[in-house]
Amino acid sequence: MRPHAMRGLAAGLALAGWCGCVTPGLLPVTTEQVARAENRWPDMTAERLQAARTLCASRCSGCHAPPDPRDRAPALWPGEVQRRAQRSHLDANQGEDMARYLETGAAVGEARPVVARTP
Repeated sequence: MRPHAMRGLAAGLALAGWCGCVTPGLLPVTTEQVARAENRWPDMTAERLQAARTLCASRCSGCHAPPDPRDRAPALWPGEVQRRAQRSHLDANQGEDMARYLETGAAVGEARPVVARTP
């Protein structure tokens, strides 16, 4: 890649990160994910999934890096969110939407193995 193209790419990525467009670990909401969510939960919308992603970025990052939804099987996310809801100051609706975002995000691709973290 040419040097000026590299500078432009670097500047674009920096701007996207500054704007909050790129959140490490969290997958962007996709049309496939929205379709899966709307099919399973008729009241779910793309806007609610995006709001849940944003909430996940802000609430989870207080204690750890925001999760990659593929780190767990889809069925495990509701329990994970429920266990952490009080510490994250989530109300019932926020917790439900966050679990739905993570659950449908996990189903987008194959689950990745969880890397053991050392204390």
